[in-house]
Amino acid sequence: MSDALLTIRELTFGYQQESPLFAAKHLAVYPGKITALIGPNGAGKSTLLELMTGYLTPWSGDIFLGETPLQNLTQQELGLKMALVPQHPPEAAGFTVQEMVSLGRTPHLGLLPFETKADMNIVEDAMKTLNVDHLADQLFSVCSGGEKERILIARALAQQPDILLMDEPTANQDLSQKAKVIRALVHLLKEKNMGMLMVTHDWNLAMSLDPVVYTLAKGELRLEEEAHLLGDDLIERIYGEGVRAATLSDGRRILLPAP
Repeated sequence: MSDALLTIRELTFGYQQESPLFAAKHLAVYPGKITALIGPNGAGKSTLLELMTGYLTPWSGDIFLGETPLQNLTQQELGLKMALVPQHPPEAAGFTVQEMVSLGRTPHLGLLPFETKADMNIVEDAMKTLNVDHLADQLFSVCSGGEKERILIARALAQQPDILLMDEPTANQDLSQKAKVIRALVHLLKEKNMGMLMVTHDWNLAMSLDPVVYTLAKGELRLEEEAHLLGDDLIERIYGEGVRAATLSDGRRILLPAP
């Protein structure tokens, strides 16, 4: 078997009987690599993440973490290997920012149901990395959308997973914060040799990370080996009309709204 951290094979799933949402023949996430999953709204990208975390059960096919089938792992074992940054923040009435980030340590707790000094150091480092340490005592519920995104990423980093699954992780960030978040994640990815799967609508952001690109559109998951070329068939597959490609002076191809 390959050295992939996460692999899916011949996966099908749907919400309506006899009407599959998509078929996913293959996807792999490797250590030290960023994998981008791109597709239109409603294609099933977030659903695919929920299948990978075990929240949903596929109709058919297999999901492996390393060489172990997903269904053979306990929730704690999953939590030690994989962390999810959801697209929508959870309800967390009464939780401070530090308490939210501390939840990332839950899979690591043993017989004692509280964090050690080492756990709290990990939590503090994660908050500093995502520039939310100054919010430690503030209620999570009153934070801005962008702050909540960074807090949830910090929670995932505090979990110290092998695989980071991220659903639109920078959608509410301004350009400066978006760049800081991405730089921090890329650094940690290389330093810790983690694997990262990022669901995003931001094609230009994704391509700036030199990722492995999969598209999920029209019911099919597909590896795009020449995604950087931005061919017309790829643009039509994902976006349809209203989008065009442009070439920068350094040769990179980006997407723009069509005039």
